Amino acid sequence: MTGTRPRGKRAILALAALMPVAAAAQSDPPLWEAGIAAGWGSSPAYPGSEHRVSRAVAAPWLVYRGPLFRIEDNNIGARLLKTPRVELDVGIGGALPASSRDVQLRAGMPDLGTLIELGPRLKVRLTDPEAKDQWRLDLPLRAVIEFQGGAQGRGTIIEPEIKWGRRIAPGWDVSASVGALWASRRLNSHLYSVAPAYATASRPAYQAQAGSLGSRLGLGVRYQINPDLWLRAGFRLDHYGNHANRASPLFESRTGVSVGIGLSWTFARSGRAGER
Repeated sequence: MTGTRPRGKRAILALAALMPVAAAAQSDPPLWEAGIAAGWGSSPAYPGSEHRVSRAVAAPWLVYRGPLFRIEDNNIGARLLKTPRVELDVGIGGALPASSRDVQLRAGMPDLGTLIELGPRLKVRLTDPEAKDQWRLDLPLRAVIEFQGGAQGRGTIIEPEIKWGRRIAPGWDVSASVGALWASRRLNSHLYSVAPAYATASRPAYQAQAGSLGSRLGLGVRYQINPDLWLRAGFRLDHYGNHANRASPLFESRTGVSVGIGLSWTFARSGRAGER
């Protein structure tokens, strides 16, 4: 779940999380690609938190572009429908667990377990595939499940987003996105409620409600150093002025900034063409 809970060790696992969308559609992308990404990133621990998580990370990555099964755009799932303008897929994503010891406001509260998201995403292409400026509308709806000593449903999240991308010069891509997040009462309660058993003088009991998690603006740039090596940088500004749970004692700030920079190296790719 992008930006909806304390990130812990996943604090910028991949700069793709800060890159709104690739600027130009590749004409005949390979069926699969594998590589290694390394970089540094910094972001708020969760929406509305003043605590920041900063880390340098290195991790392998894999992209697979089959006609049905897909691994791309931070998503693992199945493509159910594809037309020149509309695509529907069902995907799975997630976030690693986070310890409440890392966030002062949550000290003494239960840790947050691994969160898995599962659900459909409708993608609407707003421009022709060959246009210089690529515009796309994403409409994902995801159920959230926490795994910590078992599996437990944690509600749902909706994250509509408009994405733009363009190749401004050979090797240079720029991108941007504008989006918003809404969460069910159950998910917001998991993130922002304070049960009476965990209330303190400075952290009163609070029951969260359904509603907005805020809005966001993302900007990204990437440069192709050679056919196998990319330099990436990303910036995201989150605004929580309309956050449904501003009254929560776990909510501190109306804005949040995430930044990251890193290198991505492709060490293997398929000789067969994949599906765009």
